[in-house]
Amino acid sequence: MTEEQLEAFLTVAELRSVTRAAERLNVAQPTISDRLRALEREWKLRVLRRKGRGVELTAAGLAALPAIRRARAAMLAGRDAARGAATGVHGRIRLATTVTAGAVFAAPAIARFQASNPDVEVRVRSVHSEDALGALLDDDADLAITSGPLLHARIERLHRARHPLALVAAKAHPLAKKRTVTPDALRATTLYLSAWGPAYRRFVADLEAGAPTPPRWTEASPVELVKGLVSAGAGLAVIPEAAARRELDDGRFVALAIEKMPLPLWSVDLSRRRGTPPSPAEVAFVRELARALGGGAEAPKEK
Repeated sequence: MTEEQLEAFLTVAELRSVTRAAERLNVAQPTISDRLRALEREWKLRVLRRKGRGVELTAAGLAALPAIRRARAAMLAGRDAARGAATGVHGRIRLATTVTAGAVFAAPAIARFQASNPDVEVRVRSVHSEDALGALLDDDADLAITSGPLLHARIERLHRARHPLALVAAKAHPLAKKRTVTPDALRATTLYLSAWGPAYRRFVADLEAGAPTPPRWTEASPVELVKGLVSAGAGLAVIPEAAARRELDDGRFVALAIEKMPLPLWSVDLSRRRGTPPSPAEVAFVRELARALGGGAEAPKEK
């Protein structure tokens, strides 16, 4: 099997179309068909069949799909390691990151890294934390930035940062003048909730526990949508302070304290899958990401 055959198979399997696969890989459609036929001749099996205007995997193709993904990843890792050893940092890195962490931390890190490592391709996927970890386990990503727990023995944490969350309101909001709000006042207002990790979920549960009736709060994401709602005066939100720094600095947002209820910290993890040696490019990129993530604030000790 060649790298081109594996790439053709995986791309057609994803897109369910030989034509679209050829467009993505920037080759002629007959070239994709030739690569797939060569693969089938070698295996003496049909891995694809026509379905309507597209194609679908046969049972044999479906059974082979996970192994082919791993085989292609191993082939690329071997090539990149060889090139890295021979010529320095080189290759490709796949990063899966949550939207907010990607925008606040990963984006500037990627820009700095690629300025000094132009031969390294960085592919970025913006996903939820659980999907980012799934991408690691499925070998669809080399690194992941998440804000949830790491609940799998095959995933190792490379770096953890903790950053403050902020309760923000638009400058014109009635509660903005108080600077400190009571839990009761917060329960009675419109509050936009997102997912900022286990500590945040515990904080929300504690806040809800004191309400005589469940507060009418709303889940909303991503953070840019939440900031838009806050800017429009629709309510308050607890979001990472780093994501609201521009609005806080120019006075559009006001950060509020909650009486006798300190806000939790936002934990951000940089992780990878165990058992696969990192390429020189990945080692350098991890250093840049860890620098961008920083150490953050200290987490409160458990009582």
